[in-house]
Amino acid sequence: MKSISILVAAFIAVIVGLMLLGTIAGQTYSMTGRGKYVSNETLNMGAAINGDSSYVNSSRAFTLANRGIKCYNGEGSWVSGSVSITNATGKLLTSGNYTVDYTNNTIRFLNTSTTDVMSLAAGGGFLNGSNNTLVTYQYYPADYICEGWQRTVLNMVPGFFGLAILAVGVGLFYTVAKQEGILSS
Repeated sequence: MKSISILVAAFIAVIVGLMLLGTIAGQTYSMTGRGKYVSNETLNMGAAINGDSSYVNSSRAFTLANRGIKCYNGEGSWVSGSVSITNATGKLLTSGNYTVDYTNNTIRFLNTSTTDVMSLAAGGGFLNGSNNTLVTYQYYPADYICEGWQRTVLNMVPGFFGLAILAVGVGLFYTVAKQEGILSS
């Protein structure tokens, strides 16, 4: 009877451990993954338009809603190369029409023929004739781990947790096998 209770306890411990392993692995990935994805955040570039004209003032810097964590290694909170900007019709603005400063997390629209035409309030391709653009990007969330060695160590935690579950299960089954005389000392 004692052996059966040990086997049941071992089975329950392994099942609970396997359920926790999924949770631990998911949390680890969220802290070490490439970043959170934001699709079509609205950005009004109206503040960059010079008065009643269609000219774009390229000295005006814009930020986005999700600033995330700024790692101290010089990297900003936006994932490098992830920012893309479209108008309401889905036309992608090429990178020559704006600049992205990934260190300071700012976007500047440049005074080009594309942005001049798009900035006209009379339906230049923006949402409802306004000066809104849609920005898609990735950013590092506040719980992101910046240092590479820390991410490496944290990524090993689920593996060691799995090994610990295996060791507990094998140890308990070994104890039962010895008690029942299946294994001799």
